[in-house]
Amino acid sequence: MIEISSISETELSRLSIPELEKQKQELLNRLKQVKSIHHLNVNGNGNGNGNGDKTPPPTDNIQQNGNDITSKYDINDIWKKANVTPPKKDYAKRRRDLILDDIIIPEAAHHEFFDTLINNRIQEKLIDYDRELENDSKKKKLNDEIEKNDYLKITNDLNPKIQFENIFRLGGLTAFPVNDPTRYSNKQDTTNTNTEYDDRFLGLRFDIFSRYESKFLIPHYIILKKIEKNDSWSIFKTTIPKYIPLSKISNDYLNNDLTKFVSIIRKNLISIEFKKNIFSKLKDKLVSPSSLEHDLDFTKIKINLKDLLQIVIICSLNKIESVVTIPLRIYDNEIGGNGEDDPIINEDFKQKISISLRGSISEFEDRFENMINELGLH
Repeated sequence: MIEISSISETELSRLSIPELEKQKQELLNRLKQVKSIHHLNVNGNGNGNGNGDKTPPPTDNIQQNGNDITSKYDINDIWKKANVTPPKKDYAKRRRDLILDDIIIPEAAHHEFFDTLINNRIQEKLIDYDRELENDSKKKKLNDEIEKNDYLKITNDLNPKIQFENIFRLGGLTAFPVNDPTRYSNKQDTTNTNTEYDDRFLGLRFDIFSRYESKFLIPHYIILKKIEKNDSWSIFKTTIPKYIPLSKISNDYLNNDLTKFVSIIRKNLISIEFKKNIFSKLKDKLVSPSSLEHDLDFTKIKINLKDLLQIVIICSLNKIESVVTIPLRIYDNEIGGNGEDDPIINEDFKQKISISLRGSISEFEDRFENMINELGLH
């Protein structure tokens, strides 16, 4: 083999490509040996002086095929001939970069690389998929438009009926038929399930208006079910609050006088809502540390007046039945820094409060303000 280091550039240009490849591979192999030996000498682990001396290694360690390349060239000339940058401190990184340069990453496969028959098949599938997506989008838009039109049509058709029903609901008490889905549970009899109503059930609706919130509240319902044995009504389902004596009212009036039954229930709902309006307004007017507490049906109300005294009020549906006054601290007008400002809590004082607050709930707000002003508790 011709030694590449001993020929001229003219002779080198005459070599064939296979010979040049062999020469290149031989030179790279020698270069790897020189680099490894040089690395050992620099780190003190080879045949150098052990102190990082960069003295070239002995020639007998790098001879190959009888050729001693270091006898003709210096180590730096070898780097130049290989067209490689000499290794420095970051040798590992440079070696990795050289290896990566020799790696050829293949291009990702595309459908154009396949056979014509397969390629055409792929193209057809892609076109069909695009058409399917486009059709789905069109169907969705069409369905949305149909649903919107159906909703507008139903709304336009039902609006007059809804408004007509709301006119009756303004009275606060309405009855309505109930469609029982369990009546047609037999699969053989499924006709008229949406048009026929079950006369065994009757719905009662109670609409209550709140003056405090200035709106109609969520309605209460009673569903009555007819007992076929004696043709009488019983309460099947209800949303009436527990604090209304529904069982007692039902036993007294349900099957005797249905009109009176619903009237009494509505009266209870209105009275409780009226009490709620009165005491909620009063609560908003109180300034801390004054406060007001109540139970669900506003039967018992506690009013704390500036941590001086507590007034406990017991109410019926439309009337304040009793008033109890409880001092919250001991008063002494003769001894103490602020005795002159504190009222004398005695029996006469309690009696005045009780008399001034008892009476109709509708006039309670005015009586309470007058009591506060007369006793100097504002």
